[in-house]
Amino acid sequence: MVKSIRMIQFDIKNFFLKNRNRFCLPIVFSIISYFILCSMVSDYEEVYATAFHVWEQESVKVTFLDWWYYVFAGLGKVDIGEKFEVPACWLASNLFLLYMLSGYLSFSMKGMGKLAIIKCNSEKRWWLTKGVLNLLSLLMYYFLFTAPVLVITAVRKCLTGFHPYVAESQGLPVPLNEGAGTFFQMIVLPIFVSFALLFLMEWMELFLGASLSFLFMAVFMIISAYLAADSLDAIFLMLRRTELFMENGVSWQQILCSGTAIIIAAQLLGCRKCTKTDIGLEGEKE
Repeated sequence: MVKSIRMIQFDIKNFFLKNRNRFCLPIVFSIISYFILCSMVSDYEEVYATAFHVWEQESVKVTFLDWWYYVFAGLGKVDIGEKFEVPACWLASNLFLLYMLSGYLSFSMKGMGKLAIIKCNSEKRWWLTKGVLNLLSLLMYYFLFTAPVLVITAVRKCLTGFHPYVAESQGLPVPLNEGAGTFFQMIVLPIFVSFALLFLMEWMELFLGASLSFLFMAVFMIISAYLAADSLDAIFLMLRRTELFMENGVSWQQILCSGTAIIIAAQLLGCRKCTKTDIGLEGEKE
């Protein structure tokens, strides 16, 4: 237990040192995406007012939930022959998270990280502690990602609420049913899926290295956007493809089951891989 805690402390310290230059990415992206959405909603209001000669229409302020839905909405179902549009915000928000953690696993198997593995004296323990790092890095990422918009919306006095008008102005569907489960499906599920994707990428990094595993994840995300299969939608979650926003959409139960299966499988297979190959340290512990 003590060795695991020390390993986690070592990972946190080195993770911050290695990725300190990347922490500005989610902050910059969230601020830019929020004000882009505000400008597009304002342009839509102006066109709407001009077309219907409603010159005294009250301006709608974009709330935090409006912005969150805009970023994680993704694409609707893409039919064969239909023009394909890249879901830029959805793709960027997920790839920034993976980019922040990408390469740390390889980094932690070299230099001082290699010495830490020897002192830990257990490849399984070394691998399992990376799950704790995943959770901490996920929480840190979403804090950096959401904090600027929370502050901005609080200052503008539009922190709470959800405006269907904002969604419709961007061509996004509105929730079919609103209730207690809306917050869970819109906020919690994307964060949970991100947690599962971190495990999936780290497991791939054991075999492919940092660059290829990150590239494969990016390619899989684009493929999932185009194929629109339920099995992929449950892994690479797009909010507008869930049952909250479309009939026969992917359910929250499917999403939870898929994410949990990925986390468990990645941990078990990762432990097996580390034990089988001894992660390059066979004989060094003696």
